[in-house]
Amino acid sequence: MAKTNAAFMSAVPELLAPRLLAREEMYGYQLVRAIRTVSAEAFDLAEGMVYPVLHSLEARGLLKAREKITDGRARIYYSVAAKGKTRQKGLLLAKLLKLLAAALLVALPPQVRSQPTSASEAPEEFVVVGRQPGPPLWRVTNGDKVLWIFPYLSPVPKDMIWETDKVEKLVAEAQELILMPQQGASASPLLVLNPINLFRGWRLAKRLVRNPDGASLQDSLPPDLHARFATLQARYFPRENDVDELRPIVAGGRMSSIIQREEGLVDGGDILASLRRLTRRNKDAVRTDVSVNVELEGSFRDLARRAETMMESLEPAQELACFEQQLLHMEQDLEYMKSRANAWARGYVDEFRDIPLVGEEGNACMDLIAASSERELILEIETRMRTMWLQAAERALATNHSTFAILPIDSLISADGLLSELKAKGYEVREP
Repeated sequence: MAKTNAAFMSAVPELLAPRLLAREEMYGYQLVRAIRTVSAEAFDLAEGMVYPVLHSLEARGLLKAREKITDGRARIYYSVAAKGKTRQKGLLLAKLLKLLAAALLVALPPQVRSQPTSASEAPEEFVVVGRQPGPPLWRVTNGDKVLWIFPYLSPVPKDMIWETDKVEKLVAEAQELILMPQQGASASPLLVLNPINLFRGWRLAKRLVRNPDGASLQDSLPPDLHARFATLQARYFPRENDVDELRPIVAGGRMSSIIQREEGLVDGGDILASLRRLTRRNKDAVRTDVSVNVELEGSFRDLARRAETMMESLEPAQELACFEQQLLHMEQDLEYMKSRANAWARGYVDEFRDIPLVGEEGNACMDLIAASSERELILEIETRMRTMWLQAAERALATNHSTFAILPIDSLISADGLLSELKAKGYEVREP
C-alpha cells in the first residue's frame, strides 16, 4: 500500500465501518477484509486500527454487538444500530468538519494543561492494571429523587478491569439513563454516499494536516522547539517519520496520543463500551440521548472550502504556542497524568482532586480554537449540549425515583462544570 497520511488512515475505519455494516453484520477481521475489498486494496488496515473504532462506535450507540458461534469459535459480530443508521449519513462530512480540523480534535486531548508543573516535583508513577474498584459515583438529590453520575475519564490505565457491581445495581434500579453527551453531524445522503467523495476527502485531509507552504515540521518550528520534539520522537516513536510532514497542531496531537499509549494510558472507549452493555440490560428504563447534531449544508466543494478556511484562520504564533504547550505536557506531566489515572481507577477521589485540573487557567490550544473561523459553531455546540444535559437532569430529578448518568469527571469537579450549576440551583450534591 502506498504511503498515506496516518491521521486520515486512522479515520478510515470510522468512515467505512457503518456503511459496510449496514449491508450485513460482520466480526472485526471480516470487516478488515471488506474495507480492503471495497477500496481495491487502497486501504489495507491492521486489525488493531479497526477494533478500537468498533468499540467506540458501540459505546456511542451507533453499532450494536452480539456474540455468535462460527466454526466452533465465539466471535463478536457488529451491525448498525437504529441510531447509527441515521448518523452514518453524516460520518464522512462530520470527519471533514472535524478536520475543520483533524487538527483541533486530534491535537486537543482533554489532558492539555495550561501550566505544567516541573518534572522534578513529580513522583515516579506506575500505571495500575488488573482488577480495580473503579471510581465512586456522585449523588444529586431533590427530596427523595436521586441522580447518580458516573465520572468518565480519558485516558485510563491500559488493561484495567474495574468492579461493576455497584454500577450494575444502580443501572438496574434506574427509571432513566442519561447517556454520555455526544456530538454528530449530518449532510445530504446524495453527497455522503457518493464514493468519489471519500477519495476527495482523503486528498483534502492530506492537504489540510500539512503546512500550507509545504514546509516540514522542522522548518515550521524554532530550532530549540524542534530539538525538544526530536528528543521525544527518538524515545517514543523513532519510526513514525510521517509526523515530520504534519503541521504543528496535528503533529502535537499525534505525539501526545503515541506517548500516552506507550506510557500505558489509553482512551476511555472501553469504559464507555462496558457502561453501554450494562445499560442495555435495563430494558424498562427511558434512555435520554444528549446529542447535538450539526446540519452540514452545501456541496462537497462548499464543505471542503469551509475546512480549508478553518485551517487558514489558525494564527501561526498561536499554533506554535499550542504545540509547545503539548510538548511541555509530554515532557513534564506524564507522571501526574498517571497519578490522575491511578486515583480514578482506585476510587481515590481526594487524590484525584489534589492533581491540578486540566485547563484550569485556560490554555493556548483553546485560545487557538477561540480565534478560528469556526469559533461560533464551537461555542454553539458547547452551549446547546450543556443546556440539553441540564434540562435532562432537572427533568429526571423532578420525575424519577432514581436516574443514572455519565459525565466527564471534569464536569463534576471543575468550578464551572455542569454539577456546579445544579448545586447553584439548590439541588443537594454529595461528592465522594
